[in-house]
Amino acid sequence: MPAPSYCIPRLPRWIAIHIAHTSVFGVATAVAEETVFSEEVMAREIDALTETLARCPGIKILIGHHPIFTAGKRTFRYDGDGELLYMRRLRRAIEDCGIHFYFSGHEHHQSHITGPTCEHIVQGCGGARVKPNPKHARREQGWRDAEKILRHFEVIGGFAVVEVNAALVVNLRFFGINMNEPASAVRVI
Repeated sequence: MPAPSYCIPRLPRWIAIHIAHTSVFGVATAVAEETVFSEEVMAREIDALTETLARCPGIKILIGHHPIFTAGKRTFRYDGDGELLYMRRLRRAIEDCGIHFYFSGHEHHQSHITGPTCEHIVQGCGGARVKPNPKHARREQGWRDAEKILRHFEVIGGFAVVEVNAALVVNLRFFGINMNEPASAVRVI
């Protein structure tokens, strides 16, 4: 990455992509949910992504390391609704800028959550236990509440591909590779 936070230059006018430095929203180095942050640094990050995305008339994509909503092991930590509260300022910025997609990782699984105003795609490249740790429950069966719907969840290695065209048609595909299978066993999910 050329910087902790930046916009992708020279894109067509109908799409804007910004890479956000999500650690400024309260993530400490040792404990992900510990709230250690600077209001000034957080404000600069929000100003930077707002500058990139607010003037785009088309598809707006934000990419960051930490998710806002998760079906992973942190799902029960905040009253069981899967929202990481330390990311609330970024969530408000997403809503204010009209962002369509937020891509993140950190959770070591693949998931797609429709949030209140945008689609949240978590692509954590696997690494989580195939069977959940009883101390860190997951919400694999999903949930539906007033704000969000879990559309896909799987603990598997792989990657996500998003394609967007000038007609603003978006195609999202997850590719999965089971841990004990050869790479040729890639499947589209």
